[in-house]
Amino acid sequence: MKLSSGTLVLGVFAALFGLVGAYAAKQHLAEKPEVEVPATPAAQVEIITVPMAAVALPAGRTITNADMVVRKLTWEQIRAQGLPTEFMSAAGQLIGRTLRVELAKGSPFTPADLYPEGTGPNVAERLKPGYRAVSVPLGNPQPEIALLSPGAVVDVMFRTFPKGNLPETTVTLLEKIEILAINEQSFPGGRVNGANGNGGGRQSATVTLACTPEQVSALKVVEGRGTLSLVLRSSDDLLAGVSPVPQTLESLLDLPEPKPPVMTQVYRRGQLTTAVFEDGRQVAVSEGFSGLPVPAETADARPSVTTTSYARPAVERAAGAPASGGKTEEPCSGCGHK
Repeated sequence: MKLSSGTLVLGVFAALFGLVGAYAAKQHLAEKPEVEVPATPAAQVEIITVPMAAVALPAGRTITNADMVVRKLTWEQIRAQGLPTEFMSAAGQLIGRTLRVELAKGSPFTPADLYPEGTGPNVAERLKPGYRAVSVPLGNPQPEIALLSPGAVVDVMFRTFPKGNLPETTVTLLEKIEILAINEQSFPGGRVNGANGNGGGRQSATVTLACTPEQVSALKVVEGRGTLSLVLRSSDDLLAGVSPVPQTLESLLDLPEPKPPVMTQVYRRGQLTTAVFEDGRQVAVSEGFSGLPVPAETADARPSVTTTSYARPAVERAAGAPASGGKTEEPCSGCGHK
């Protein structure tokens, strides 16, 4: 079969178009599809928990949950407010800790503001200028001792031991005295003889009080002459009480004061006879040898010497003094001087 020139030309062009189409398809398939890149989100802002003082807190304060308010701030806000960048961020770690310094309202809690956990100010740190620390034993019953704690304000009561002519008397010795420590506890919530500080197990107590030098002298004067006890009062009570007046059972019940006992001593040739009378009744008598010198030349002239604290002839006769012949030294009526 013989092809014409026109058919040959058409075949050549068809082949060329086929090659061009195949090349174009190959190039299209070889191209990678465009991948969409998601937009980069804005950087997340860090939120910081900042516990702050809800009110102005004094030094020595044991922190409670009510003393704090928790705020959520960014670092930019912290810097803008001029707050320190080092602070306690866990509110739970602050409860029970003791402040070393005074803290203003809205201030964060920094480690330097706090005593180490489980500790607090010692007695010397709590003393104000001009005051002294003095320790005294307490005569309070256990339930009353359990109500006391360092930092409390109390009145100091003194009760005398009855002795001789002195009846048992109670008086308010000191007013508005701060407790610095109870036994080994020198701050609220501290350790009391190994206990947990809640007052449990206290059978007796020794308290350390903050006193002026004059008050310390008063406590030392009554030392060993009676018992001391404390009466709790409000720390906001700025008024002193009525001038303390010593009280006895007779004055409270409006009873007549008991008459003091009368003691009569009779010296007879070196022998001393002592008799004690109450309400005209002899309640005690003792005999012994006295060192009272009796000159030999006057021994016969002065067989006995009788002394008594009151002018009571009947008492002298009851003690064995002669009704006459012996010399009696009696006090003058009214003043008691011989």
